[in-house]
Amino acid sequence: MILTITAVGYEWSDNLGLTGVSMLYLLLVVGVAYHYSPLLTIVVSFTSFIVLNFLFVEPRFTFRVGSIASWASLISFLIVSIVITSLVK
Repeated sequence: MILTITAVGYEWSDNLGLTGVSMLYLLLVVGVAYHYSPLLTIVVSFTSFIVLNFLFVEPRFTFRVGSIASWASLISFLIVSIVITSLVK
């Protein structure tokens, strides 16, 4: 599932930007939270966080974060995805 979202996000990242791609991953987290265990949802959340950082945050293909805005987006994604895990169940 993460690979599919990553492929779609990577293809459309110029149009969606970091925020749009983050929303795709959040939709995935909601779906996983609804159908699977909280532990799996947390694993998907952290994996999505790492993939977002590596593939979509400038500078790309590193784990460095180039700006405060990118840090805010990444941390917000992680917090919201974990909160969603507890709220969906």
